[in-house]
Amino acid sequence: MVDSLRHEDLFSYCSFHEGILEFPDPKFILVQLRQRFKDPDFPVTYAFFNTMDMITLLAEGRADHLFGPNQEKFDRRLEQQLLSVVSLKRGEAKTETISTLVNMCFAAYGGDMGAFAQISREQSRLNSQVLRVATAHVEQLSPDVQNMLHNYRKAHGLETTGP
Repeated sequence: MVDSLRHEDLFSYCSFHEGILEFPDPKFILVQLRQRFKDPDFPVTYAFFNTMDMITLLAEGRADHLFGPNQEKFDRRLEQQLLSVVSLKRGEAKTETISTLVNMCFAAYGGDMGAFAQISREQSRLNSQVLRVATAHVEQLSPDVQNMLHNYRKAHGLETTGP
């Protein structure tokens, strides 16, 4: 079941989560997810990240953190962990994992420039690190992800050397 998260388009996200939520031992699922998280050839997709996020909170008995202000703090910690395993990833798994990070950290920059004109100009440490990693691999990233990076740089007054 966890391996199906390699390809997001192969399953119904809602049905998948329903199945996971009905599984009696979230700690068992979390162990499986953590193995894939660190696997050099397993891409961490957006669905995988969200599933790991949810299962971690359930396994740790913190279901009350699934929504609300604590969720964002937890997400940032998990994003930082994901950033730390990017260097372990290889090939397409690395590209997909970087794309996931960019999509999560820079989602607000995916639209037209006017759509994110009111976003804070302060750059977080995590965003700076994600930008550095993504820029180093920009040629492998999809045009949409490249555009998001470009918009982020432009919004923050950073020099652009590529798309």
